[in-house]
Amino acid sequence: MGRLRVLMLGWEFPPRITGGLGVACAGLAGALRARVDLTLRLPEDETGDPYATGEGYDGDLWRRVRAFADRAAPGDFDLIHAHDWLTVPAASELSRRTGLPIVLHLHSLELDRSGERNRIFLVERAGMRMARRVITVSNYTAGRCEHEYGIPRSKIRPVPNGVSARYGGSPGERRSRRVVFIGRMTPQKAPEDFLRMARGVAERVVDAEFVMAGTGEMLDPLKRLAAAMGLEGRIRFPGFLTRNQVMAELSTSAVLCLPSRSEPFGLVALEAAAHGVPAVVTDRCGVAEVLPSARVVPVGDVRAMTSEVASLLVDPVLRGSLGRQARMEAEAASWERAAERVVEVYREVVSPSG
Repeated sequence: MGRLRVLMLGWEFPPRITGGLGVACAGLAGALRARVDLTLRLPEDETGDPYATGEGYDGDLWRRVRAFADRAAPGDFDLIHAHDWLTVPAASELSRRTGLPIVLHLHSLELDRSGERNRIFLVERAGMRMARRVITVSNYTAGRCEHEYGIPRSKIRPVPNGVSARYGGSPGERRSRRVVFIGRMTPQKAPEDFLRMARGVAERVVDAEFVMAGTGEMLDPLKRLAAAMGLEGRIRFPGFLTRNQVMAELSTSAVLCLPSRSEPFGLVALEAAAHGVPAVVTDRCGVAEVLPSARVVPVGDVRAMTSEVASLLVDPVLRGSLGRQARMEAEAASWERAAERVVEVYREVVSPSG
């Protein structure tokens, strides 16, 4: 079988990104180009965070999704690789015109974001049913696709995300006792649990500091809650961070915390691991599948989260040991490895028995 020709449909791509989707698409596409003939198509007007409205999703987003479907022109390809629900209408239209099979790559689900079986849920499910194979970023998400969307496990292929760069420094050697949260300020990410954890840790570790980086519907209420908890002077809210700013923040942090209620992956934890920064995550975070060093706590258990974070801050030896282990785990989770697994899925799809 010769070199495959792949049409990839994405929604965002560096430098214009709103979160992990654009970062993941860039990392995977870069590694795939050495293995397949890849053509990447994006909406011409992709701007802003599609999940920023706070009150569901506005009509403008649906207009942009339909416009992308109208614009995406077919070409001479073997298959279509579509990322998330936003590209499903375009992939469906192109497949209808050309007969090309679809590989749908899911980085998050509507049940993760809103918990609702709404219009977007229906688009996701239709896309999964239509696709020849469904790639998920974790076994956790594969299970949700099977049990909550009714997709046969036989067509799902988990492929964890990777990380692009390697970084120096060990958190055990850093004087910082900074705990960082990087993500959207939305109910899915449970940022209020991070604040409750911060209050508990601040009582135990007098020089602990906290950073909550990101934007979203909960940002202003979280700032008020932090003030009511007496955390002023101990916590920063820097807003949305560029990629360079994310790397700079991680390079000076001691611990990353992901309190998410449902996190298909959690790429920032893998990026933290590449910096040698250990993570405390909930048992609803897919990234724990590739980061055995992560401290895993039950979702919503602020007391356990507080205990784990505090123990890492006060013990530089433990922090350094877990940080070194995390870095080795990050080195094993490369985009090249992810690309190899994706190409295996491509070959399944285009094979006569696929």
